[in-house]
Amino acid sequence: MGEAGLPDSAVEAVRDAHAASSMPVCKTTDGAYIVLCAEGRVGPGKFLDSKGKRVITVNMVTGEATDAAATEGGEAALGAEGSPIGEVRAALASAAEEMAASSFQSRGTRHGAGDAFVGSGGSIVVVLSGVKARVGNFWAAQWRSRWRVTGGAAAAVSGRIEVVTHCFENGNVQMHAAKDVPAVSLEGVSGAAGLAAAARGAIHKAEDAFQQAVMAELVKAQGSTLQELRRGLPVSGTPMVWKREAHRVRTALAGKGGE
Repeated sequence: MGEAGLPDSAVEAVRDAHAASSMPVCKTTDGAYIVLCAEGRVGPGKFLDSKGKRVITVNMVTGEATDAAATEGGEAALGAEGSPIGEVRAALASAAEEMAASSFQSRGTRHGAGDAFVGSGGSIVVVLSGVKARVGNFWAAQWRSRWRVTGGAAAAVSGRIEVVTHCFENGNVQMHAAKDVPAVSLEGVSGAAGLAAAARGAIHKAEDAFQQAVMAELVKAQGSTLQELRRGLPVSGTPMVWKREAHRVRTALAGKGGE
C-alpha cells in the first residue's frame, strides 16, 4: 500500500501524471540529475536523460531511479544524432545542465537539473527545475522554468518561470509566483553553439530579473502585506500600535521607578 492507504499503482499513476507540470528532480543511481517532465517522458515512470543518452525508470511512489536503458522510444525528443536540430538540442541541453549545476546548488549539495528536448515546429524546449525540501524543518520550495527556443533567421526564446514555496510549521503558508516571458530575439547568432550561448544569456537575464522582483515583493510583504493580513483589532479591542517606541519594556519600567 502507498500513501494514505492508497494502492501503490494509484499513487504511481497520479505522480506520473503530475510530473508533467510539477517537473520534479530525480537523482540517478550513478549520481546524475534529471528533470521528470512531459517533454522527456517516454512511458509510465520512464524519462529521458539526454546527456547520458538513456531512459531512466523511476519508481513514482518513492521518487527514486531504479534502472537505466537505451533511449528506445525517445529518439524523436532527442533529434537524430548529427542532424542540425540534434546538434542544437545537444548544445542547449549542455547549457541547461551548466545553468542547473550553477544555480541549483547550496552548501556543496546539488538540488536541481536541466535538459533540452525537441519540441513542435522544429523548436527546442529547455527545462530547468530546482527543488529543496526540509520536511523536518517544515518547509519546501521549487524553482522551475520551461523555455521554447527557435533557430534560423527568426531565432528567439520565450518561456515561463514559476516559484512555489511552502512553510507548514504550526500553520500553512504558501507562495506561488509566475511570469510569462515574451519572445526575446536572438540576433546575430550562428551555429548550434552560438544559439545555445545566446539562449542561455537570455534565460539567465530573465530569471535573474524575476528573482529580483520576487525578492522585492517579499521585502514589501514584511513591511506592509503581512500587517494587512492581521485582524482589524486584537482580542483586547485596542488597535495595535506599530511603533517600537510604544512597546519598550525598559521605558515602561523606568516610568514606574524600576519596579
